[in-house]
Amino acid sequence: MPATIIGVDPHKRSHTAVVLDEGERIASQLRVNAGPEQVDELLGWAPGGERVWAIENANGLGRLLAQQLLSRVEVVTDVPATLSCRARKLSGHSGRKTDDYDARSVVIAAARNNRLRRVSMDNNTVVLGLLLDRRWHLVSQRQRAACQLHALLAELVPAGAATHLTSKKATRCRAASPLAMSWNSNASSSPASCSTTCAGLTGASPAPSSDCPRPSRPMARR
Repeated sequence: MPATIIGVDPHKRSHTAVVLDEGERIASQLRVNAGPEQVDELLGWAPGGERVWAIENANGLGRLLAQQLLSRVEVVTDVPATLSCRARKLSGHSGRKTDDYDARSVVIAAARNNRLRRVSMDNNTVVLGLLLDRRWHLVSQRQRAACQLHALLAELVPAGAATHLTSKKATRCRAASPLAMSWNSNASSSPASCSTTCAGLTGASPAPSSDCPRPSRPMARR
């Protein structure tokens, strides 16, 4: 008796699994929410006997689900998204792109192709690769922020900031800039000059103070 193929259409928040009958019609289907109990729900619903889980894009959105099924000693195959899309178009249901029909296309593609890749458990090399990717993203984010700081300080300080910029160095460099020193020297002056300095920095009109004469109102015409 051939193994039962269970097609899974994985998504970020939910997964849809279907089983087809002999006429390639959906005999049973289940939609589970992505969470800690997703594997238990799928295994409790899946038919008994020999079975194969055909997961679309098992290296993408379905990677975690595939690894969890492998930890339960299940057989998992990877169905490329291009192959399942072709099966959906040839089946005559290309206009109805729903999760259950996508999972049905995954089953059809897996049943008619015996050269699909068998998914295996990730080893320590794959885990280290994930950690290296995370480190690369953090380094890139830090480098991007440093470049933005260099561009900003180049407009405040002559010749900009030195290399190996940190947050403390950027704070000291900004405090020593002529613009910041001018602001500190004018902060203790009269409110009129202080408001004028604010207007020069922000581009807004200075707020009137008690030392500044208020503009006279125009007389209403009679």
